[in-house]
Amino acid sequence: MINEGWGLVSQLGLWGWIGCTIGLILSSFPRRELFVTAKARLWGTGVVLLFATWVLGMIKA
Repeated sequence: MINEGWGLVSQLGLWGWIGCTIGLILSSFPRRELFVTAKARLWGTGVVLLFATWVLGMIKA
């Protein structure tokens, strides 16, 4: 049986991870030959945490 609560956590983690990955790419690399470290740390933290949330949700669902 699938636990609906954990299924929702998994979906939120997946879409948050996708959104943060897009945000990381667009904000950390605003133009060629430029990398913004502060924004990369912020978005990268979101990528890692939401990926872990997605995986945890899949395991628990």
